[in-house]
Amino acid sequence: MSKIEAIVLNEEDAKITEVYGANRLELVSAINAGGLTPSYGTIKQVVKSVQIPIF
Repeated sequence: MSKIEAIVLNEEDAKITEVYGANRLELVSAINAGGLTPSYGTIKQVVKSVQIPIF
C-alpha cells in the first residue's frame, strides 16, 4: 500500500483529506509564504478531528 501525505490548512481540509485516503497530514498556515506553523487553536482542532498522524 502506498503512503499518501497531504498538506492541509484547517480542520475541514483535514477531514476531507482523511476520507479520501491520506495516511498522514502536513498541517500548515500561510501556504503562499511557503507554509508556516499554524496557531495552537488550529492544531488543537485538527488533532481532534482526524485519526491519522499530523506533522
